[in-house]
Amino acid sequence: MTMAFDGRIAISGLVPLTPTKIVKPENFSPPEIVAEPSQAEIDAQIRRQNAEPTTAVFRVNGQIVAAMRNSGTFFPSSAGAVTDGRALDANALEAALRQRHGNALRVERYPAGTGPAFGAILAEVYGGKGYLVDTRA
Repeated sequence: MTMAFDGRIAISGLVPLTPTKIVKPENFSPPEIVAEPSQAEIDAQIRRQNAEPTTAVFRVNGQIVAAMRNSGTFFPSSAGAVTDGRALDANALEAALRQRHGNALRVERYPAGTGPAFGAILAEVYGGKGYLVDTRA
């Protein structure tokens, strides 16, 4: 079949579309719509994150280049990430940072629950202004 549009373009091989019936799969349940958290919930989450103790702090020339806590790893934007997105344990992260910084790297490790609070790490990195805050307008 050849069809011409506006007498200028000819397209060959078109197959007309026919309507089909949309079938709802068995056991289908639509995704739950979750309401936005309340301001009290946001504030509580920020307090929990700021209070979480770090397990390791990595410094170069006194500046924090990474910090680990149970919920993840923090890299200041000025330090640049050293991973390709994979999660690293403290030993693997130390090895990656040592490749980049050599003997200038200093590692502070803390037993569970005894390290500085994550909010204090952010405050040190960002000059006292680094605490997690709700930035939504």
